[in-house]
Amino acid sequence: MYEDAKMPHFSGSQTRYSNWYHIVWIPKYRHRILLGRIRDVCEIIIRDIANQKDLKIQALNIDPDHIHLLIAIPPKFAVADIVREIKSISAIVLRREFIEEIRKYLWRDGLFWAKGYYCNTVGGLNLEEVEKYIKAHQRPY
Repeated sequence: MYEDAKMPHFSGSQTRYSNWYHIVWIPKYRHRILLGRIRDVCEIIIRDIANQKDLKIQALNIDPDHIHLLIAIPPKFAVADIVREIKSISAIVLRREFIEEIRKYLWRDGLFWAKGYYCNTVGGLNLEEVEKYIKAHQRPY
């Protein structure tokens, strides 16, 4: 079986996998709303969902107007389902906890996240490069 020392592999029930994805998504209208407590709570939500689903986060960066996530997803889950769950749960919680701040930016239809997302599979030497890219863009907010 192929095992790359630079690519962590994980085991599930009767499976061994290394399914890495670089996922990026933005708030509606790309507003710079992911700051302070909103950013912190968003990160907690993403990490909680990852722990519940046994997803492995290699890198996570929340900028004011977008999120980068480098994550290993077990083959039993579809990437689209994971992204949908993260976006829907985080939107519900963030809207509930920060309605006044969010209302200033997202007044039209009340949606927190823009439709869609960017997703790229990551493998081999690419994993380190993507992780460095995400971590290099972390700034204090």
